[in-house]
Amino acid sequence: MSTNPQPWEPNSGTRDMPEVGPHIRLSSWVDSRIATADAPPPASDIPAISWSSSDVTALTSPVAFKPAVCGIGTRTTSWDGLSDTVFRYEPGVFETDAGGGRDYALYGAFKPGGEAQFARWPLGISFLTGTSNSVVEVAFYSKETNNAVRVEINGRFISDAMNYTTQPSNSGKLTLTFPTAAARSIRIWAFGTLGVALVRVPTGQSLTQPPAPKRCIALLGDSYLNGSGSTMPYASTVDQTTFGVRLARYMGADAIMLAGVGGTGIEAGATSIPTSNYAARAAIINARAPQVLIINASINDGASAGTLQASTTSLLQQFPNIREVYIVGGFRSEYRDNYRAVRAAVEGAWKNYLDLGEPLFGSGRLGSPNGSGTNDYWLLEDGAHPSADAHVAMARGAFRAYARMILGSRALFNARPCRHAADCFMASAQSGPDTTARASR
Repeated sequence: MSTNPQPWEPNSGTRDMPEVGPHIRLSSWVDSRIATADAPPPASDIPAISWSSSDVTALTSPVAFKPAVCGIGTRTTSWDGLSDTVFRYEPGVFETDAGGGRDYALYGAFKPGGEAQFARWPLGISFLTGTSNSVVEVAFYSKETNNAVRVEINGRFISDAMNYTTQPSNSGKLTLTFPTAAARSIRIWAFGTLGVALVRVPTGQSLTQPPAPKRCIALLGDSYLNGSGSTMPYASTVDQTTFGVRLARYMGADAIMLAGVGGTGIEAGATSIPTSNYAARAAIINARAPQVLIINASINDGASAGTLQASTTSLLQQFPNIREVYIVGGFRSEYRDNYRAVRAAVEGAWKNYLDLGEPLFGSGRLGSPNGSGTNDYWLLEDGAHPSADAHVAMARGAFRAYARMILGSRALFNARPCRHAADCFMASAQSGPDTTARASR
């Protein structure tokens, strides 16, 4: 638990969502939405989790279900998951590996231009259990040590913590044992090079496929969106605790396409792959036809405006069929000219700009504070990436901007002037949401 200020804490905890109207503080709705999305499932739906270095079942005559391209006798290198009839996958591209036919387990493949950053698509595999189920086994094959998973039950993560495998690279299994038998929607997120081989349930039971998502949100960005700032393994590769993933969940996503690659930008390409900028992922995003696209303005594009306005305009033109497009900017004060250029392009294209109001400022760093600003606890020692705490603050600030945009006038917030952007973030815990997370259309 951090001892630093927690400026993102909801004002009054979990409460029912109020009807938004002229006499209802919009901040109450925002706080309720955030608290609901961040809350764990009820205790009856939180499983005990155990790891084994063997993938041999502990169940008697279990029923096993494999991803559709596993165990077919040949390796698959590019699969979208759409042909599976039992499991549903978060949007991405997947491949099989391990075993004699290299078809034993399913992994996330590299994203376009993601090789230099080891940026793979996350493997989020979902299924529904029956009413008599209380135990599930998931068999893996880990190509490296210290891999991890995150478990989601009925749309809620059981915690912000990862579940680490302490086993060396090889086959193994994860067992979920629930306090009671019940039908549940379960999603397993496998990180790094941890591949899912099969899912087992007790004899006589079955798994069914969850319904198709209704609100898929694609996230296009750099390491801010993809995982840097987390203390979890493979944080630069894929993570579910960054500001973008949190924001998408607050915005009602039931599927998330995490198309972030570190080192890239609207113009910038990753090291040794200069063509790997955001536009390199446009085709695959369009192919999955998300309802919403969120893009983060990148510090990788430099502190000056340069040609960024024209490049942003060109990028936005790549997504003519996505109804809702948002660009999030205003992360850091030293990149103000960058953000202004991006914002001008967004407004010129009649898209939506969510301005965080530069919450990261000062010359300090996490671990070497000097009292000059929020960077004392929100910026990592590398001087580039936000801390895990900062990701939470940025997600909640962006969601407030989004809520103002879709739910009414700024007057519905008890807005008050702030001396500095960070003052509003810090005050939000006591007096309502910040007034700097602006939205424009």
